[in-house]
Amino acid sequence: SCSSPGSWGRRLVRKQSNTWQRGSSYPWEFINQTRGLFGNWTFDMEDDFTTPDGNWKNWNFDTSDTNLNWKQIHDDFALKWLVHDKGSEEVGKSLFHHENGRSSNFFHRADFQPEFDILPEIPENVTWVDADQVADLCGDSYQCKYDYSTTLSSEFARFTKYYQDQFINIYEEVLK
Repeated sequence: SCSSPGSWGRRLVRKQSNTWQRGSSYPWEFINQTRGLFGNWTFDMEDDFTTPDGNWKNWNFDTSDTNLNWKQIHDDFALKWLVHDKGSEEVGKSLFHHENGRSSNFFHRADFQPEFDILPEIPENVTWVDADQVADLCGDSYQCKYDYSTTLSSEFARFTKYYQDQFINIYEEVLK
């Protein structure tokens, strides 16, 4: 969810690897006025974990730190942006069209728990994926390894690695 003034910008939707990916763009006037689950658009990374009530916390994102508490980030930040049927001024409301009279609450599972391990173990009964295949495809990318281990799909992991590499290339080009 995300709250911002006025109307939404353009949306890009494409299907790759049997997964829908969505992005959006906003007019520059929305800087310092757009916030949500994906952070604040302020160019200040320190305030990206601002909750709907305006509180914020800075978590250390050293991915090699095994003590990083992903569950705490989920519970104390992400769940606060959960969209309910009745929109709120802080969080907003669902922008999706729900068919057959269903609402956003229809799709919410209160018992859902994400996978908090950075590198989940591949189940023993899976014979078509092993740790060597994951390492060969993903190299040092923990994002790719995570996606491969949770989806068991090399195609999905390959897209993760591709987009991560694109991000790194763009980021490094900007820093030149």
